[in-house]
Formats: sequence, C-alpha cells, structure tokens
Amino acid sequence: MKSILFFLLIVTFPALSSAQTPVSDTSQLFSLSKLSLSAYGSMVYQHFNWQTFRDKNNSIDNERLVIEPEYAFTKRLFLEIEIEFEHGGTGVTMEFDNEEEFGEFEIDVEKGGEVQLEELQLSYQINSHFSLKAGRIPVPVGLVTSNFMPVDYFSTTYNSVESVLLPTKWYENGLGLEFLFGGNNQFHGEILLVNGLDASGFSSANWVRNGYQLKFETVSADNFAFVSRLDYRLPNSLSIIGLSAYYGNSAGNRPKPDMEGPAFVGFYDAHAELFLNALTLRSLVLFGTLTHADEVSEANRNLSNNLNAKRTPVGSASLGYYLEAGYNILSFFPAKKSILNVFSGFYYYDTMAAVTGDVFDNPRWQRNEVRAGLQYIFNNQVSAKADYAHRWLGIPEDNIEDTYTIGFGFQF
Repeated sequence: MKSILFFLLIVTFPALSSAQTPVSDTSQLFSLSKLSLSAYGSMVYQHFNWQTFRDKNNSIDNERLVIEPEYAFTKRLFLEIEIEFEHGGTGVTMEFDNEEEFGEFEIDVEKGGEVQLEELQLSYQINSHFSLKAGRIPVPVGLVTSNFMPVDYFSTTYNSVESVLLPTKWYENGLGLEFLFGGNNQFHGEILLVNGLDASGFSSANWVRNGYQLKFETVSADNFAFVSRLDYRLPNSLSIIGLSAYYGNSAGNRPKPDMEGPAFVGFYDAHAELFLNALTLRSLVLFGTLTHADEVSEANRNLSNNLNAKRTPVGSASLGYYLEAGYNILSFFPAKKSILNVFSGFYYYDTMAAVTGDVFDNPRWQRNEVRAGLQYIFNNQVSAKADYAHRWLGIPEDNIEDTYTIGFGFQF
C-alpha cells in the first residue's frame, strides 16, 4: 500500500508543480473573474402512514443547501469546494440562567442539522483525455453520484436503493485519475485510491452506509479502498450505460483495534440512464459484499454507548436494484419550455441478503417499494415534486409503510 501511495504522489506532484506560474505581484494571486459560484437546495414535507411505526410524526425537512465555489488558478488547474448545510444547519449556544438558585450556565442545541465540507478537490487537466484530482473527492459508485441536483432525479428524495446501501453523495479523501477515450470521447472512466470505511458504523438496517467517516475531527486512514468506473455514452446522445466497483478493508479504520481479521467491503454495480425523446429510463443493480461480517457484528456488539453506533448484526452481502421511468407529457406541446414528468419506479433492497456465522437473517430488512409521482421543471433550474411511496417488508405482519411527499428544489 505504501508503494502505491508513493507512486501516485510521484505521478501527481510534477503535474501540479508544472501548473504553477511565477507571480511577482501578490495582488494578482486572486482574481474575481476566475471565481465561479453555483448552488442547489431542496425542501420536503412528508406524511407517514407506517404500520411499523404508527406514531411516526409527519415532518418538514430543509434537506440541503449546497454552495459550490470553484476557482481557476490556470486554464488547467482548478479548486472545487462544496459546503453543505443539511436539515437547516446546526448551532449551539451558551447562556447564563440566573433564575436558578445560584445561577448556572446552560448549553442549548439551537439546530440539530449538519454543516459539512463535502468536497475539497484540486483538479489538473493534463490534456483533453486525462485529468488528475486530489483532496476530498466524489466516489463514483451508482447514479446519485452524477444525478444529485433536484432536476436530475424524478422523486422528491434520492432513490431508496442508493440512499440505504451507499453513503448518500459519497466523498472520500484520496487521489484519482479521470480519462476519456474512443470516438468522440464516448468512454469515460475513473480510477481512485481513497480512505476506507469504518466498520464500527455498519448495521442491520443500513449495512455499511454509516461506516462513512463523519463523527470525528480526523478521518482514519489505516485502510484504503480502490474505486473504478467506466461509462459508455451512446452515439449522438446523453444516454449512458456503465459499471463501477469499490473494494477496500474497513477493520483498521475502527476507533479502537478491536478486530484481529480484515473486513473487506466490496460494491459492484451496473447502471444505465437512457433518454429516448420524451421518455427517460434509469436502472441500477448494486451488489455488496463484506468479509468476516460475523466478526464485525461481534466487535460492534461490544462498542461503547458513547460512540452512538447501532451495534446490530451485519449481513455479509447486500443486494439492491431499481427501474424507474418518466415521461414528459408537455412534449405534446412543443412551444412549452417547461417539463412535466409523470414517473413511476420499482425498488428492491436487502441489507442482509446473506449472513455468516450465527448472524440471524432478519426478513425485516428485505424491502420492496413502488413509487409514483410528478416532477415539474421550470427553466431547468427550479423543480416542484409530489410522489407516493408504498413499501412492504419481508416480515409477515405490520409490514406496510406508505409515505406521501411534496417538495421543491432549485439549482443555478
């Protein structure tokens, strides 16, 4: 592993060094004309009618506001930053309460959301076919990694398959090579080396998703992962078909060295997005594997309560797939610049598709879902959505979860 890191650093450093140009006047280090800004956000209201949780409150969620500044140092060297405010952001205040007997200081959580530096990526364009990137970079597994803005997906929220099985909008720290080849650059590929997941966050309901390292000030980097992706763009079209893979150990990134063996996580997906005039089709099959899942389950069972981990048994494999279709009914009126997609989809995901050792294969985590709704897009920047999701679980009774959602989003 050390030799691989050394090789990538040797490859990356000369490219970045050659991109630097001498600057004699420090006042010219920053130019507003080289700075661009984009943003997107979304908000939803959800009404729940779940047999599994009959008292579940309806909710309004300021899902996310994302600010994306980008700075061009040169024509080839770029810095991309993404700052995300989730669920309205977060805030803590301290105040002195003099109404108590002797007075006391109180700390109040004013807002329970999150503020995250999602992306911090330095990119260098070697030529028209190859580019290097380093920093906190996107992990290109699945379709959400490229379809994350509100106009890019039909439903009010990201599809359940990727939201449950993968870290949503997945970024890790590392190095990457991006390349284009073929006639008209129809093939697009990526190869990455990034820090691995933390097995202490794995659980029954969400498999390895919560192994995404966000809890601590620093990211554990004793284990790394390899990621690859290859997409083929159909001729004279925006349609793509592709494959992606992720493989890396997660045992060494646990907060404490409480596992002797490895815990290798693998993800393998095949995906397609087809634009057929007014009809849009999206489909994905995602299969995941985890070695020594029974040992991970045992180690997680003994975690401290202070870590706020689920400590539930973990499956040795996961499986998910979906197919969704949307049709723009405003295509019958060519003068209309807006889009109104009527869509529906089927989604299947099982976070305990296989188990090892004495881990119980809980049918509760085998989930089927159908969803249907409307997506209105104005000026390719503002979207309003409404949908209904009907989900049924693998257990025999009280297994229905119905969710009604409306929402809106924007991007610029």
